Amino acid sequence: MPALELLPGTFIANCGLLRTGKTMNMVRIAQFAKLRGGMRVVTNFTCTFGDYRVRSEAELFDKEVVSNCILCLDEMQTITDSREFGKNVDLTKWLIWLGKLGVVLLYTTPKFGMVDVRLRQLTGWIYLCERRRRRSEWYTIAQLAYYGESMGDEAIGMGKTMFRQRDYWGVYDTLDRETALASASPPKTARPRSA
Repeated sequence: MPALELLPGTFIANCGLLRTGKTMNMVRIAQFAKLRGGMRVVTNFTCTFGDYRVRSEAELFDKEVVSNCILCLDEMQTITDSREFGKNVDLTKWLIWLGKLGVVLLYTTPKFGMVDVRLRQLTGWIYLCERRRRRSEWYTIAQLAYYGESMGDEAIGMGKTMFRQRDYWGVYDTLDRETALASASPPKTARPRSA
């Protein structure tokens, strides 16, 4: 299997159930790439080493924001289901545009099948994350499947990495109230009726 290279147009999925470390693995990859190659990091969540935080889906279409960067998007399925991509052609154009702008896209989703098929077809690397306890500490085990340019459904390479979760605590925060992008509808709350 080739080494993971973050070349422009590389799309990497981080999949796993809640609390398995998929965002943590995405942050680990982005931090390593920034330290190694000095690439700008753009996220849709709070991140200590991030260069810019996207606060609305409209910013994802801003060439100044997303050019030549590592774009880390948490919960990608909620972004591609939004009104910004109301037409299928909009999503297709955006994905192609990202590659041409020199973007490396890292994203999370609970299940790979939850993101649009066009994004799945362009994703060359998939991490399947699970959480394990070892010697009283929590670790994330990320199994990597490499699909490359095979255009098939079978992985042409496999790998595995493991890291201690506490090493990344405090590096990012996806629980802040602003993580949901601006176009997301606020939750409806029940209001008591006045008498």
